[in-house]
Amino acid sequence: MTLEEDIFQKTKINYDKLISYGFHKQSHQYIYVQDIFDHSFQVNVIIQDNGTVQGHIMDLSFQEEYTNFRIKTQGEFVSRVRQEFINILNDIKQQCTTPQYFLYPQSNRIAQYIIDKYQEYPEFPWDSDPQYGVFRHQSNQKWYALIMNINKSKLDSDNQDIEIINLKLKEDHIQQLLHQKGFYRAYHMNKQKWISIILDDTLSDYEIFQYIDESYQLTQSIHEWIIPVNPQDNDIFHCFDHTDTILWQQLQPIQKEDWVYIYVNKPYDYLLYQCQVIETDILDHHNHLMKIKHRYTYTPEEYPFHKLKDYGIKTIKNARKITSRLHQELHQ
Repeated sequence: MTLEEDIFQKTKINYDKLISYGFHKQSHQYIYVQDIFDHSFQVNVIIQDNGTVQGHIMDLSFQEEYTNFRIKTQGEFVSRVRQEFINILNDIKQQCTTPQYFLYPQSNRIAQYIIDKYQEYPEFPWDSDPQYGVFRHQSNQKWYALIMNINKSKLDSDNQDIEIINLKLKEDHIQQLLHQKGFYRAYHMNKQKWISIILDDTLSDYEIFQYIDESYQLTQSIHEWIIPVNPQDNDIFHCFDHTDTILWQQLQPIQKEDWVYIYVNKPYDYLLYQCQVIETDILDHHNHLMKIKHRYTYTPEEYPFHKLKDYGIKTIKNARKITSRLHQELHQ
């Protein structure tokens, strides 16, 4: 594999950006020229319409191509030339390409959806299967998606290379989907809890996005908290009048996407708000704050303290986790 192939593998050239970067188009190729080492050498990068990238270095003193940099050597000067060439290619890659982590278009669109929504990138942990990409939660390291390149004969009678995504769904949901086109019993994973979906546009991107979101939710470690508030110290009843997000003092165990229930102390004694944490570790004058988003406002009759006691909440002196019984009640 050449330096160019190694650097530009799993990328897609954005041709619109090449011109603004400094390339000029000539016939069916784009050419970029840059002098290095005080104009004693010249780097030429040529990108074909089919995405092939080639680079050359000219020794301007002798007007001939300089090829020593392609031979790994301990020579200091040759190493410097090689590194300068690599730096130029990496900058072009960063400015003018889009990552293509997988082989097929729908797989890459799916990957981009996960990156954009959850800010988590695929990992490729297996040397024996370098095309297998895992998406996992940053908070608990659990997998929620696995994209694999396999032969379709592992799923049915067809003999062709395909890519699939394995997702964790509810068991009854899996049984329903297996009767539909594009869904298969999970390849190489627990077939009761996971399902394989073919990524050949049999299903629309939008449909698959929904299943990814379900898998993400089923595998994340979300906690739920009751936070007591003194009504005399906070304008708690009007804090969401003009916005649906506010900053709140962050308690150390609370993480992004956790649920927070604001409980108003005496003389009210009831759950007031259901909120979700959308950002954590916001520094403000050495204080750690979190941003919470308003989801629902309860009436005083819905969850007064005497009703919370029926669900195992005996005291609310400080922030505390809710019980499993209260969780089921609140999420009916």
